[in-house]
Amino acid sequence: MKAVKSLLTGLLVVSAALHAETKTNRTWINVRGPLDGVAGKGLFTGTPEKKSGPEVSDDNIGGRLSVVGEYAQNRQRDKLGARLAPFGNYDFTVKFESATRGTNLDAKNFIPGTGLTSDATIKLEPKHTRYGAGFSYAQSLDGVVDGMWFAAATGAYHVENDAGVTHAGGTTTATYSTMTTFLDGTGFTPSTALYYKTTALTKGLIDGQAHSKTRIADVDLKLGWDFLKKDKATFGGYLFGTVPTADDRALTYAFEPVVGGRHFGFGAGLCATANVWEDGDSSFKANFDVNYRYFFEREESRIAQVKETYNILCHDGEDEAQTDSSELTYGWGHYFMISAASRSSLIAETGDDTYPAANVLGQVMKVKPRGRILGDVSVCYEYSNFTVALGYHLYWQQEESNTLKNWSDTAYALQPSIYKLHTTAATTRCGTTALKGTDLSINEPSQASHSIYTTIGYMSHGDIPFGVMAGGYYELAGDREKTPEMWGFTAKFSIDF
Repeated sequence: MKAVKSLLTGLLVVSAALHAETKTNRTWINVRGPLDGVAGKGLFTGTPEKKSGPEVSDDNIGGRLSVVGEYAQNRQRDKLGARLAPFGNYDFTVKFESATRGTNLDAKNFIPGTGLTSDATIKLEPKHTRYGAGFSYAQSLDGVVDGMWFAAATGAYHVENDAGVTHAGGTTTATYSTMTTFLDGTGFTPSTALYYKTTALTKGLIDGQAHSKTRIADVDLKLGWDFLKKDKATFGGYLFGTVPTADDRALTYAFEPVVGGRHFGFGAGLCATANVWEDGDSSFKANFDVNYRYFFEREESRIAQVKETYNILCHDGEDEAQTDSSELTYGWGHYFMISAASRSSLIAETGDDTYPAANVLGQVMKVKPRGRILGDVSVCYEYSNFTVALGYHLYWQQEESNTLKNWSDTAYALQPSIYKLHTTAATTRCGTTALKGTDLSINEPSQASHSIYTTIGYMSHGDIPFGVMAGGYYELAGDREKTPEMWGFTAKFSIDF
């Protein structure tokens, strides 16, 4: 027990030591799969089943089939909204030519020739809903090696994401409507040649609608051995592999729904159970499980984000001179306009030669998720065939280490202050600083969450042993702007044969 306590303490220290980074807006959020949460834990362990499954006998082949249904939603929607919105605030104000850097957005950086004079406050409160069922099969391999077992799990899930954009205030709705028209991909055509002519947003759209996906989750495989088996305790280890099932991201929408992952994973774990007290039909058990998997590099499509350190170096003629600091402190650089870096000026253009940066920042990346730790500690009280359990579940994901596959360091430059550029501004030069790969943020930061869960169940030990169980969980994140916090309900049915 001292070893278990020491390892658990170490895990908590690891989960707290998250990589610190400046706030960088995303168009995606990595929501972990259901098999990495409390529902997945129920597929492999559950209460009161053992890791090795039921004992093999003349009437029992040592197999167990389990089904775990789950319904879950994220909480703290405002905190998650800060991940998608600029400045780390889920609500932000869009102004016109009077924005305060680092506080609110300037409409002229996104929308050409709007003619708007009013402010609007926009809120982003993303909602993530998941429901479905996981399936697992566990098989005792005592006939091969005493204490050996095998288990496999997957599931079918429906995921629905809504960026949750709403008009939260402002003098009129005109600015809000124009900004959301830009964000939903409708586009905007200037009424005069004195303005940039732009194409519509095609990637990273925020359209105020829910988008969903239904498909098979990743397949998790375990091969284990309970090498220490006593009357009141077992201790073992296992190899752990993950086979991915997800398609690549389409990149059309921000907060795109994804089921399953894109990466193969391999690792190992330790598990233990102990009967710490027993009196007649009553008993009290403790369970422990921890594993580490490394996920390998694979190509994946994402929208790169522009770092605030990128210096646009722009003097736009009519509007403010900008020669030594970045306008990206206004936020949302991936929604700025972008064009060829070779252009020395963009005055009274008539072609569609500027476009939202997200349209070209949607890139194929070599994504390396690296390490992931899952940990679980639970206690269970059993009386006759009934059980009540209380547990703690840890999820920790290492910061990614990614590279861009095809990005050119000389092709593009952002174009700020696009509202009005007059032909009289003959010396205008705007957006000639090439956007290099080092100016882009492409790594998802580390994540950690801590879940508390409880279950109540019944296990029949008749000719056909079966179990039923129901429970719920509540999750707390180490950083709510990086990790979705979930609450959910689970229900389980298992049968031995």
